[in-house]
Amino acid sequence: MAYCMGGNLYTKGKDTETNTTVEYDGDATITNDDYALYCTLEKGEEFKNILKVQTCKKNSNNIGLNGNFIFNKITQKNTYSDNTTSKYVFENTLINNFGCDLYVTGIPVFYSWDTESIKKYANNGDTSNTIKDFATKWTLYIDGKSNPLYKLTWKCDGLKDIDTSYTTINIWVGQFNSLDNSFTDIDGSKFKEVPFNNGSIKFSYNDISKLVEQPLVGHNSACIRVQLGYREFETARVNTSTSMGCDLYYNSQPQGFLYDVIGYLTLNNGTWYKTTNGDGSTFTVKDGKEGSDGYTEDNDKGYNDEKDKDDNDENTGDVSAGIGVLTSTFKMTKERLIQLGQFLWGSNIFDKFSLVNNNPIENIISCKSIPINTDGANQEIILGNVATGVNGEKISNNFAKQTIGSILINEHYHNFLDYTPYTNVILYLPYIGFKELDTTLVMNKTIQVIYTVDAITGGCLAQVYVNSVRLYEFTGNVGIDIPITASNRAQVESGYIQAGVGATMSAVGGNVGSAVTSLLNSATSQYHYSSTGNPSPMCVASTNRTCYVIIDRPNYQNLKAFNHTRGRKCYLSKTISTLHGFTICDSNIDLTGINATQSELEELKEILSSGFYV
Repeated sequence: MAYCMGGNLYTKGKDTETNTTVEYDGDATITNDDYALYCTLEKGEEFKNILKVQTCKKNSNNIGLNGNFIFNKITQKNTYSDNTTSKYVFENTLINNFGCDLYVTGIPVFYSWDTESIKKYANNGDTSNTIKDFATKWTLYIDGKSNPLYKLTWKCDGLKDIDTSYTTINIWVGQFNSLDNSFTDIDGSKFKEVPFNNGSIKFSYNDISKLVEQPLVGHNSACIRVQLGYREFETARVNTSTSMGCDLYYNSQPQGFLYDVIGYLTLNNGTWYKTTNGDGSTFTVKDGKEGSDGYTEDNDKGYNDEKDKDDNDENTGDVSAGIGVLTSTFKMTKERLIQLGQFLWGSNIFDKFSLVNNNPIENIISCKSIPINTDGANQEIILGNVATGVNGEKISNNFAKQTIGSILINEHYHNFLDYTPYTNVILYLPYIGFKELDTTLVMNKTIQVIYTVDAITGGCLAQVYVNSVRLYEFTGNVGIDIPITASNRAQVESGYIQAGVGATMSAVGGNVGSAVTSLLNSATSQYHYSSTGNPSPMCVASTNRTCYVIIDRPNYQNLKAFNHTRGRKCYLSKTISTLHGFTICDSNIDLTGINATQSELEELKEILSSGFYV
């Protein structure tokens, strides 16, 4: 609860006697801090409503005052019946009454007859019984140029600080008749009714086109009508915003656009008609790139969403929550590793560990070199219950992500030779190996590689995005086991020989190697790769860890002599009587309908496919 000491006021109304539309836009301010601003609304004669700006004395029952405030600046615009206009600007002026059909204001508005609520406001600033502003900002995002997808979002500033648990968004589907400006839906039933708090809803043209009559050939446009319905509680009477309509099309042909905003719709004798009078609601449409970006932005609870965040790769809180519960992971420098080794092999080390383990090395699960850069907080390393006096950077989040780079895969021949089976696209991923990509999916598109590395296990995940869409995921291991005992070294070497490194958990993790490089190279010469299994991380670390693309293309040569002598297929359908000279037909020529025996048909097909003169 708070008193209003100033606010913006916008009104618009049409004088029925003079047929003049009058608009006011200005900012009102209290001139005496003992008073507060408010407005009252009542029915008008020349205008639909009369909005009065008044003041009340704080902490009293003194209401209905016409002074103690001014408009610092207010603009009046008149639009006359012949569409000519006039404009006036007033400064430091006092205006109380505004004829209007609609208004938008930050000043509390009460019904003129509700003196009890106005007195509550005067006594303690209670605005709970003000008239609610249901003006809604609708935004429709269109994704696609044919048979589009839609996402409708809404925002109502008048309900910002109000319980909207019982407020709904309602959508009807029908057809708009531009001849009489009428909207008609077949059965009057709602297409969608969703909670206001959802913030958005998704649907498709296919969903709404089923609800309007369609021709045998082509598509009729479908019109949506949207409206907000506010209820203070479940069984309360509903208060609504002004309905708004928008025509939606299957594609932009032949009209040249995908949508047509109709604007306000009002009910008259059971039929909805287009009107210029509304409550200040707006309907905005975004198409093209802006529409696609808005549609794919996943921050809502819309259609088929179920609060999912499948693409939120940054949220690893649930996975990382268990780090440090039973083990600790530290980032170590070479100097700190040497320092820890000196402690482990000190003369009195067995006295400290006598009650814990027979071998102090058992307190270190593994030691790895991982080519990532991750930060942590400096903390003393404790083995079991023994403080070592050696510090390390304790890692709280075991996942590190790095964007390697991106590259555009272009066509070379600009024909079928640029696709499978003639052209192959192979991606080399360090620590993972060669991976063949579907040429059809990546040609003329930009591919991007992002690595995610687990600092505990040394495991890595390479995600390949094609035009910002994740299409491939490959796994590998970047962790190089550093032997810390003779027996441990034998196990490490044996593991490398058999199948590579397969680590489980890590208590002490290093960052001795350099970071993964972020360069993508493209090789367009013919190249055939060969790879078996996942490479050893140690072997990869000793080579160039560059992620690159191999494009394996055929060496195509245009045989001019062949074209001159034999010609090339033209793929035209013609009757033989219209052709001249040497002619070869496709071997799959259809001879259905010719009155001949099977052997005769076979002989005829052989003649046509081997060549003949006309």
